[in-house]
Amino acid sequence: MRVIDLFAGAGGASLGFRDAGCEVVAAVEWDKDAAATYRVMLGDHMIERDIREISGADLPACDLLHASPPCQGFSYAGKRDKDDPRNDYWYEVLRIVSELRPAWVTMENVRGMLTMGEDKAVIVAFRAIGYEMTPHLLCAADYGVPQRRYRVFYAGNRLGLPNPVPPASPAQ
Repeated sequence: MRVIDLFAGAGGASLGFRDAGCEVVAAVEWDKDAAATYRVMLGDHMIERDIREISGADLPACDLLHASPPCQGFSYAGKRDKDDPRNDYWYEVLRIVSELRPAWVTMENVRGMLTMGEDKAVIVAFRAIGYEMTPHLLCAADYGVPQRRYRVFYAGNRLGLPNPVPPASPAQ
């Protein structure tokens, strides 16, 4: 499976996809230090630019597009500011998905996204371009990570197939 990773940071998601047997064909990250770390860990398929300057034409074809847009405006650790401009970065994911048309989409963020109305906006917006998205709230500690950190993972596709359900926690 060919994967693109948007808001890739230093490469945690890409590393997971690679270790699961996927081929990460491109990653996008604007932060120069994170992009440099990514290149050392995962290779030269990094595009170091602001996502707002990227179009589908700048990216190779993929089967799955993954994104981890900024979470600061949604985070319980922050101000939870509904007007934080970073809250709108998931619309850049929507735009690129509408241009590339991958079969599958995943998106990850903090659980606060679920309680600020964005969860419904994500589902409605992706449905409008032909994708059914399903949110799943997961706790990292349930999967062997030494912290009680909750994240929302959206999984979606345009194939009319059921969206995957996360595996049962090994801790359960």
